[in-house]
Amino acid sequence: MKNLKTTTLLACAMLGMGAAGSVQADLFATAYLSIENLEFLGSDGNILDASTDFNALAFTSSADYDGTLTGAGSFGDVEPNGGNIDFTSQCLTTTGDCPVLVENQQPPTLISGPQGTDFVTADQYQDGAPIANLDNVIDGTGNFTTGANILSITTANLSATEAEGSANVNNGLESSWTFSLAGAGAITIAADNLSVYLEAFASAGELFPGKASASTSFIITITDINGSTIFEVEVFNDTTSASANGWPFDIQTCGGLFDQLGSCGVALSIDDLIIVTPVLAADTFYQLSIRGNSNIDIARVQEVPEPGILALLGMGMMGMFLTRRRG
Repeated sequence: MKNLKTTTLLACAMLGMGAAGSVQADLFATAYLSIENLEFLGSDGNILDASTDFNALAFTSSADYDGTLTGAGSFGDVEPNGGNIDFTSQCLTTTGDCPVLVENQQPPTLISGPQGTDFVTADQYQDGAPIANLDNVIDGTGNFTTGANILSITTANLSATEAEGSANVNNGLESSWTFSLAGAGAITIAADNLSVYLEAFASAGELFPGKASASTSFIITITDINGSTIFEVEVFNDTTSASANGWPFDIQTCGGLFDQLGSCGVALSIDDLIIVTPVLAADTFYQLSIRGNSNIDIARVQEVPEPGILALLGMGMMGMFLTRRRG
């Protein structure tokens, strides 16, 4: 019994003294996807024309974004069927300091590493069309320029000033084309620049169960009339995360491609992106889908008591045992 009391007292003392090192730190995540001048080219190298290169063509495009931050509310918008889509850059904060994204900037200014504040911010934009004269297909309501530009960016940080909180942002976009070509041939999918970035960060001393994660994808798929996939390419599809561990050093990770082609704080850029599909038959219906997404998740799911509170708790428990022992 004496040994049990001694062990319990020792544990209480360690609780009171050791808690002084238990402090919250920064959790950070960022993800973006930027594509400039996306075009669909025919086998002759010219941009496909909605008026002359298709027997039939139907176009739909949708986009959405949303964000939340504990103590600061939320934002969100969705465009279920539109052409040119531009959501206003949004930022939520609980501390008064919110990094402002430059509206529709391609590629966006990179925000990297811990920010020392609590915020979540996002922007979403798509403009133009990868083929010419798409306006004619949707009754002139799209006002499309030739060459599509796509932007999806989201960043969040939880700092040492907040012991409890969570932030979530999902930026998504999808465009679908049902078409029948007037002549057989392959389609070349080209863009002037693809720029992507992923980063997750947990500062030294960040406590479990805090976690930050980021993901970005850009996937192109063609299916036939039966729904069978005849072509799919994941131009980019990656995830990275940093988990709390209580270790005395920072944890910073970037997307898998950066292990070979870059490092944290440096965006991956591909100039003159070229993708060639298999030969597609004439007078045959196909569906082409372009899906892009930037997503982050950053959270602390329980509040950690202040070191002083833990110390008082430990001292109180010691007092209880000492009083009981005297009795």
